[in-house]
Amino acid sequence: PYKHWRTQRPKSQAARRNRARLRNSFKVKDLQPLALHRRCISHRKREEVEHLLASVKSEGVLFPLCLYRGMIVDGWCRYQICKHMNIPFQTLDIRLDLAKRKVTVEQWMVENFIDKAPDRLSVQCKTLLVGHLAVRLKKKDGISMNQSMVMLPEVHKVTANMVDRGYEFATHAQPKFMEYIREERIATDRAHDVIAIWHKMGGKRMSQVDIAEKEGMLSQDVKMQMKVERNVTQAIADLGKSYRSFMHVPKNFLEEWNKCQQQYDSLMKSLVRMKDESTSQ
Repeated sequence: PYKHWRTQRPKSQAARRNRARLRNSFKVKDLQPLALHRRCISHRKREEVEHLLASVKSEGVLFPLCLYRGMIVDGWCRYQICKHMNIPFQTLDIRLDLAKRKVTVEQWMVENFIDKAPDRLSVQCKTLLVGHLAVRLKKKDGISMNQSMVMLPEVHKVTANMVDRGYEFATHAQPKFMEYIREERIATDRAHDVIAIWHKMGGKRMSQVDIAEKEGMLSQDVKMQMKVERNVTQAIADLGKSYRSFMHVPKNFLEEWNKCQQQYDSLMKSLVRMKDESTSQ
């Protein structure tokens, strides 16, 4: 028979305890980074990953992975190492209402990533993180941008310029362009100029990454990588054209196919060589 939701029995205390106990035994495939972590926190450098890998191999995971609503807010690199090496780890659900002070997840990340460890993040990551905090304060508490530029530098280890730039990136930067800012492929001042040009163009003609490439504001490594990616894409398109023309020109198909495949192989080798040179530097 149909049971109304008011007549259903509440879960027992034992069921609640089991659910809380299982909270620290997530499967490896179930954990994902928080969207804010994915947007603001850059990937670790190769030397840092190698040092962390050696530490995890010898001593294990010393600190638990911090979770918020089942998603990782701190410890994503450690989680990937544990997933690859099949190393056990512990998780900890963060609480946002400690000491009678309810904070947001943005405030928690600013306090733990910037205030407690100032050298942990780059300037670009700090700018993006504090910018998302300013956006959250405006939406939730009605704090204006000018008030955030005065209040946040007094509370956290940031500057007013970082708050201003971060708010602009959080509200107007496209996802791909925000990735370029996060990974330090473009400086914050140049990113500000790109967004200003994008606004003058109406925001519809070109993407922000294309504007940065056209104005010459990207680093040389990024330009080379984009050039190789475009050549690889063109080679794949040429392969498709040759395949589609097989029914019409069967004699030239094998010649075109071999030529395009050789071009594709040479481009992929150059891409791998360029990546090895960048990592070695």
